Amino acid sequence: MKISIITTTYNCEKYIEETVESVLSQRGEFEIEYFLIDAKSTDSTLEKINKFKQKVEDGHYAQYNNGIVMKVLSEPDKGMYDGISKGLKQLTGDVVAYINGDDFYLPNAFSCVCEIFEKFPQVNWLTGRANDYNAKGQSWQSILPAHYHKEYITKGFYGLSLPVIQQESTFWRIELLDKINLDEFRSKKLAGDFYLWHSFSKNNQLYILNSNLGGFRFSEGQKSADLESYHREFSEITNNYKPTFIEKLVIAHIKKTRRLSDKRKLKRNPNIIRFDFQKSEWSLGK
Repeated sequence: MKISIITTTYNCEKYIEETVESVLSQRGEFEIEYFLIDAKSTDSTLEKINKFKQKVEDGHYAQYNNGIVMKVLSEPDKGMYDGISKGLKQLTGDVVAYINGDDFYLPNAFSCVCEIFEKFPQVNWLTGRANDYNAKGQSWQSILPAHYHKEYITKGFYGLSLPVIQQESTFWRIELLDKINLDEFRSKKLAGDFYLWHSFSKNNQLYILNSNLGGFRFSEGQKSADLESYHREFSEITNNYKPTFIEKLVIAHIKKTRRLSDKRKLKRNPNIIRFDFQKSEWSLGK
């Protein structure tokens, strides 16, 4: 199996080494195709990226997995999703994801993800535990989502009324991109992630993997801090859908499930993939 990862950067010198290393150091029986799309950084970001590219070419990571192809492109773009779309057009992997230049994957995330996609053909799209880090990269929160209803993803409940689907922990099969309008995706400034989830959810169940795959780093100056603009763009994707009275009651109930213990969440949701210690393997369903 081949996993394709995209990282877009612009002046990310503070964190980019941690991000790139978290991709290249993944160990397991898979290939990695890594696209670094830089928007003409004016700091040392590109220099640091190219040092990693040289390490790949010198075989530094050769024993970690079944091979790495690292491609670097540096040119102006019209925003993060414009940059990501350049990578999406060139992908050749079986599994796809993207990680921002200040976030990172955890060790063995790729081997876990590839194992799930190989074992469960019905899984086309998955997300892991929602992890949050502070500016130092220290984990301060890890939450197992209770569930993600397809219909409610499409209607935009996860992101406005309910917590967002964490992009840093989300992976999907490349076939899901066949129905994505990349011109529409690249036009987004803040809610491009949700544009993908909205499109995927029309025909695919989002499965939850009870594993730590990646996470979101909270730091100053992030675009995601502009919640008003994000919500405006988010609502445009759903045509400003407003939940009905009954749906508001359902949303209130779903909020309560966030406070359930992980054990109860696992028992209640058949779409959570959990590790069966007796069989020593990942299992799906109750």
